[in-house]
Amino acid sequence: LLDWGIYETYIHVEGRETHGIWWTAASFAGIEKARVELLKAPFHPAAAAGEHHDYLLHTMAGGSKSGTISGGFLSVNMQEVRAGHEKEWRDAWEKYSKPVLDDMIAKGVLASYALHAEDVHTGPRSTRFLVTVSRSAEAEDQIGAAWDAANAKYSDAEREMMRDVMRETTVMESHRDYLARISAGWIK
Repeated sequence: LLDWGIYETYIHVEGRETHGIWWTAASFAGIEKARVELLKAPFHPAAAAGEHHDYLLHTMAGGSKSGTISGGFLSVNMQEVRAGHEKEWRDAWEKYSKPVLDDMIAKGVLASYALHAEDVHTGPRSTRFLVTVSRSAEAEDQIGAAWDAANAKYSDAEREMMRDVMRETTVMESHRDYLARISAGWIK
């Protein structure tokens, strides 16, 4: 495995899952091997009490810093990209978001980040998932400050251009966020 984690939903939504696990492997065979082993583990009562949803994602870009995680946060930003605008959206993400995320990895603010798309589609084909993993609540505050600092470096015209790109390339009302507290995790 490249990483794994166990988490509890931070913002509970009626009828939605409350606990989860993730794992990442370099191949589908690695994913299947981990899934088979997890099926042998004792069943956790929380799994029977709430809703259940699986995702099979592939990573489009990412970064990480090795180590264990306990008490950090898993944050997921989901956004549907408009058909025909995937390259334009990805170019904007590479220019404006990726450098900030890479800097947060280098400074140890983030343990990892990944930009994902679904391999098995349970929603719109063009949904993108930006997943970040932090090591603490204090790191979450630093993440917010890093985004604010990055935004402050742009002129008003650049910020307006960035807003225009988002309006043109995404289905704005599709945006969803998910936040969970990590009880245990590891990154290779």
